[in-house]
Amino acid sequence: MENLRLFAFSTNVKGVPSRISFSLPTDSSFVISNQYRPNLFSGTMSPIVNMQAGEGIKEFYDDCCNILAAASRSSEEGVDALVDGLIAVINAHIARCGRLIFGDLMIYIDCWVHILKGAGVSDQDARDYYSVELGILLSIFLPHIKDDATLVPFSETETFRIVKQHVNQVAIRLNGAPFF
Repeated sequence: MENLRLFAFSTNVKGVPSRISFSLPTDSSFVISNQYRPNLFSGTMSPIVNMQAGEGIKEFYDDCCNILAAASRSSEEGVDALVDGLIAVINAHIARCGRLIFGDLMIYIDCWVHILKGAGVSDQDARDYYSVELGILLSIFLPHIKDDATLVPFSETETFRIVKQHVNQVAIRLNGAPFF
C-alpha cells in the first residue's frame, strides 16, 4: 500500500530557498522516486528506464542530504551549486565502489530533481533538467558506469543508445542542436 511521505530539508545553498520540501509515494520502507525520469522504450516497446524505481527511505533522505551538503560547499549558486552537489556525491560513490551502476546514477538524479522541484522548479523544467543532466553525467562518468544486470560497460548497451537518442531529442528541442 502506497502512502505519501514528506521530505523536508534545511539548506545553506546560495540562491536556493533555505527550506525545501516535497512529498513522494512510499511503499513500506521504500520511496518511489522516478516521477521525472524520461519514458524510454526498447525496440520491443518494453520500458527500460521509467519502471517504478527508488530506494529505501533512509537512503533516499541521506542521498538528498549529501547532495545539499556538497552543494552548500560550492562556489556556485542555485541550480549550478546543486549540480556541483550531485557530481560530488557521484564522485564519492565511484571512489567508494570503483564503479557506478546505471540504476544508481538514475537514483541520484531522482534525488537531485526532487530537490529542484522542492525549490520551486516546474514539472516540465524538472523533466528537462533530468534529461539534460543525465546527458551531462553520462559524458562525464561514462567510463565508470556499468549496466545494472550484466555489469558490462554501459556504453556497450542498447539502453545507452536509447538514452543518447532521448537526450539528443531534448537538446534539439531546447537548444536546436544534439548533445552527443
